[in-house]
Parts: sequence; C-alpha cells; structure tokens
Amino acid sequence: MKYDIHAVIKKPGFHGITLAALALIIMGIRDYDQIKNLFIKKPIDVHTVFSFTAETQKMIQNSGKLHTAQVRQSPSGTLYITGDQGGMLNIECKPTTNMLTTVGVDLFTVDDAQYILRIALPGKTDTTTITSQSMLRNHWFDVTEHIPDQIPYSLQIIKLSAHGSVGVNRIDIKQIESANRLPDMPLMAAQILCLYLIASSIIMYYGSKRLSWIFGSIVCCIFLIPGSEHFIGPWYWIMMSSAILIFRTTHHSHNNTVANTYLWCMIIVLIGMVFRWEQLMAGMGQNLGGDASGYYRLMKNFSWIKPLHTGVREPLYVWVQKIGSMLFGQNPYQFRLTGLILSISIIPLTFGFGFLCTRQNIIGLVSAAAISFNNYAIFSSVRGERLELFMVLMFGWILMVFGSSQPKRLSPLHHALLGALLCLTWMFGIIGVVAVYAFVIWRKKIPVKHAIFFYGALCCFLVPFFMHQLTNYGDPLAALNVHAVFYHTAETTGSASYEAEQLSWFSYVFRKHSLWSLLSRTLRNYAILFFHPFNRFNKIFMGFHYTVWYSSIIFPFYLIGFFREIMRKNYIPFIVAAGFLHAAPFWLSYFYDPRLLFFIAPVFSVFIGSGITLAVDFLRTAYRQHALR
Repeated sequence: MKYDIHAVIKKPGFHGITLAALALIIMGIRDYDQIKNLFIKKPIDVHTVFSFTAETQKMIQNSGKLHTAQVRQSPSGTLYITGDQGGMLNIECKPTTNMLTTVGVDLFTVDDAQYILRIALPGKTDTTTITSQSMLRNHWFDVTEHIPDQIPYSLQIIKLSAHGSVGVNRIDIKQIESANRLPDMPLMAAQILCLYLIASSIIMYYGSKRLSWIFGSIVCCIFLIPGSEHFIGPWYWIMMSSAILIFRTTHHSHNNTVANTYLWCMIIVLIGMVFRWEQLMAGMGQNLGGDASGYYRLMKNFSWIKPLHTGVREPLYVWVQKIGSMLFGQNPYQFRLTGLILSISIIPLTFGFGFLCTRQNIIGLVSAAAISFNNYAIFSSVRGERLELFMVLMFGWILMVFGSSQPKRLSPLHHALLGALLCLTWMFGIIGVVAVYAFVIWRKKIPVKHAIFFYGALCCFLVPFFMHQLTNYGDPLAALNVHAVFYHTAETTGSASYEAEQLSWFSYVFRKHSLWSLLSRTLRNYAILFFHPFNRFNKIFMGFHYTVWYSSIIFPFYLIGFFREIMRKNYIPFIVAAGFLHAAPFWLSYFYDPRLLFFIAPVFSVFIGSGITLAVDFLRTAYRQHALR
C-alpha cells in the first residue's frame, strides 16, 4: 500500500498530534525543573510539622504545638472534643517560606455533633474553613494557598454543637519544598490539546488549515508567558472548550455526531483529570494508609525473579506498581500517581460500558460524567489501592466479551487472559468472570469448544498462583480465605479482627449460616443497596459523600433509569452487577470501606445516565408541544 505524505499532512488529526507534541515540548522547556519530579528515584524529604496517631498514641510536635479545650483521650488513644460549644483542638504552627503544606485527618462525630476544620491566622478575624463534613476517614487537603509566607498559622478543629462529640484518630501536618511539587505540565498540555482539537475542527470548516496552525501557535505562545498559568487555569480552558463544542453540536449544518461524542468524552476525561490531580496535590507528603501501605512495602521488596512472592496478596497490582516505580520512582506520591492514571482510564471505559448497554452515545457520556465527578472516585484515585486497576480490567473485560461479535479462533484465549489478570488483581472477581462468561455463552450461543477453551485457558493461567499459595500457605485460595475470619469475628463479636481461628469462605458461608438465612439476607441487602436512598453505599454511588444530602437529587433519576432499562430488556448492567457482586451484599453491614463495593459504580452510572436522558427528552418534548399550541 502506497502512502501519500501530502495526504497525511492535510489530515486534521496530523495537525492535532503535531500541536500536542509542540505543546509538550514548550511545557517541557518551561517546567524543566519540575518535570524531573515525575521521575525522582529517591524519597523526597518531608518535614513533619505535627503528627498524632491514636493507634500508636504517638504525638510529634516539631514546629507545631497542640493546645486543647474540653478534650479527653479514650483508652484506645482517640481524642474526643466534648462539652458545650467552644471545645476545640488548636495546633499553632511556626511560619514557613516556599513550602507545600498538606493536612491529613481521620475524624468522625458522635451523636450528630457539628464541627469545622479551619486555618486561622493571628491578628485576623477571617478564617479559612477547610471542611465541616461529619466523617472524614483518611482525607487529605492542600492548604498551601491559605498560608502566607513568614506568617504563623493555626489548624483548628472547633466543635460547634452543644451535643455529641468529635473524635480525632489522626492529624498530620506535612511540608515539602515547593521545588519538589509535581508539575502541572501534563495537565496544561492536555488543556492545549483539548482546546486545539475542538477549535481547529471548527476553523477547518469555516477557514483554511493555515488558520488552525495560527490559532495553535497563539495558544502555545500564551503559555510561554511567565506566570500565565496563574491567570489561565484549567477551568477556563474547560469552559471555553465546552462552549465551542456546544456551538459545534448545535450547528447542525456542520454536525458530526461521532466526532462530537468523542470530543465531549475528551472534555469529561479532562475534568476528571483536573479533579484527581488536585487530590494528588493534597496528598503530597502524606503517608499511605490502609492496604496501600502494605502494597507499598510489597512493591519495594518485590523481585521479578520471584513474581508470585507477594505474600497472601494477589500479584498483579504489585507488578503494575513495580513498573510504575521503575518509571516514576519509589515514593508514596509516585505510588499514588500510578493509581491516578488508572482512575482516569476508568472514565472512558465507563463511556464505553454505557454505550454497550444502551447503544446511545448520550447515555454513555452522562455515565462517564457521573464517574468523572464522583466524590469517592476522586478521593480513591490517589489512595494507592488496587480498586482502580480492578475496575479497569473488569470493564475492559466486559467490553471485550460483550462487545465482540461471533468469537474468532483466539477470542476465548484473549478473554481468558484478561479474565485471569482480573482475578490476579483481586481473586474476589473469579466468580464474576465465571458467571458472566457463562451468561455470554448462553446469550451468544457460543460453541461448546470455545467455552471449554475459555475455562480451560482460565484455569491454566491461574494454576501457578494457586499452586504457589498451596505450597506456601497450605491453601490454594489463601488470598480469599484469609479475609473470612475478619468478617466472621465482625459478625460474632461485633469487632472485626484477623486474630482468630482461620476458616475458609465455604465453611463460613455454608456451615455457619443456613441456606435460607443466606438467601434472605443477601436479597434484602441487595434491595437496600439498590433502592435505599439513605444507605451510605447508595449515596456514594450517586456521586456524593455519604454524610451529605445531595444524593437525594440524583436518586430519582437513578430509579427512572433502573426501571427504564428493565422495560427495555437491557440485561447487561444487571448481569454484570449480579455476577460480580454475587453474595457480597450479605456482608453489607460489615463493609467498613466503600472500595469493597465501589467497583460496581459504573453500573449505577449507567442507570443515572439513562434516567437523566429520559427526563431531558420528556422535558424537551413537553416544551415543543407547548410551543406548538
């Protein structure tokens, strides 16, 4: 096949790629000193201003001193702000210069107490409120812009209500030099690319290719002006891009539905990227918590010579983070950066899943927007957990098996390989892979030989891991069964713990419970999960923190979409939800962390998208009928 270089140059896509490369080069020249921070191979110096952890009952007061009023400490180490209004926890900090300051907190309230977390400056009556949410489990905040150089400041937790109390499990005030801050170059380059592709596509309709190059050059020159990033932030570019795209979409004489859809998807991904990047900045200097700290230790000690030596943990997430550390360095915030990249990837996959389920681009876009803006998805993106990788593989696998037509010769092998990678991220997904593919076999009438090939290949891919677990822990399903005792103790004693007699999930589920209690409780919790508007998981799936009421606005649209898809006999989201959740809702009341069920959030997003689009269509039709009267 003969390629014509002149034809390639005339393509608008070539212009976009060239301008994107030029933008990256320009941003690279400007931010050279900061670009190296993406690839630091050694830990960055972090200064601890103040630190308190209830678990260890350890307090560090370097350049921050604690003052309290109406505060007591429980035997477990938790600090409780009690009494009437005015109870407070005040940390006075010394002035800093050119430092990035982040605050990490673990707070909760008792009996609906109210409080505020704020920054106060001496001699000034105005304060900066950081948050007033009733519960914050391991949250981080970037407070740099609220702290002037060379001026002392205070971090305060003030109880506002006369009833209840405020519990404090952890407070960390960390600082690193601003020179070590991650650069905004990737974000700004993406903004240039987004704006250029959208605007130049319009210019190509109404003008010449020369105009598109002139426009792109002007954009790049603007970013060459020192300090321009402080006046032209990402939200300005997003609003401008959206306005241009709205014009293009509504201008039917030059409308291209496919191009518009992908451009809208690009903007939604960009918005999600901005939110997640800001969350990453807020976590700089803060320690990894929960399972992330364990994965971080496994990654640091991992060797490719022994790829399955990752303790009782499934190995794939450790492999991915090891590759990330080879690129970005072995630092906690580089560990978070890998998770951020995976989290951004979930957004276009949700668009694909929404389109797969409904065959409507607009529902796919609204579904992607629901995940892009989801409060917990943004927060979780930089926790360093395996959730994001699991969701990427899960919905990538779903798009592969449902989106393919008649299976080709090697299709079952590809399906089995991706399904095995999904299981090697979190073995919890093995039931979903087996069950959902069984439905695909029945629905698409896949030949028996292909089905046998799939399940045989899946077993072959997983056998080495099972054998390793059996050899080292005496149980091929140790990665799953090690957690059975946790939920067993939570159910029997009310306090979850791994310090008890080990048992398997099979023994726990079928020997400790009758079949009737298992079915009835699972079905009841399914109903709570999907239809209870005040259930905390349901609130999170609606897109908001479970302590606020805003989810009530979205919930009616979700219900409309749910029943709309039932009436349309759209089976895919229901099969995916039932297959991958299976019996998990049985333990709904014992799931302390939203990540344990959040992998199913894109299914809820599809229902939300379906409901919103139906409501908009109804209003549009009603308006037209009213206008014709």
